[in-house]
Amino acid sequence: MSIEEFSFGRVVVEGREFKNDILITPGDILNWRREKGHYLQEKDLKKIWDSYESIDVFIAGTGVNGKMKVETEVKKRCEKLKIELIKLDTGQAVKKFNLMSKERSAACGLHLTC
Repeated sequence: MSIEEFSFGRVVVEGREFKNDILITPGDILNWRREKGHYLQEKDLKKIWDSYESIDVFIAGTGVNGKMKVETEVKKRCEKLKIELIKLDTGQAVKKFNLMSKERSAACGLHLTC
């Protein structure tokens, strides 16, 4: 799976345009809402935890300006499940996901604004 385009508030994945935050898992693209918009909490990643056996790396796109914070519980859960966690602003996260998903089982959550 690859991300073809990204700009503030918009992303195109596999020819599909999204104007909301998205979560990409191996084989799925979902609209993604977090309980607290600019905080990534453990409970916001239920789909990742449910699929952890098929995911090697999770890339958190923290927004155009990196405003979304990744809470400590997320880091701890990733460590426990042996999922590499990478936090980048969303533009860099898109590039990283496109590279890593060719070689590894990658998932990512993209905050498209801020």
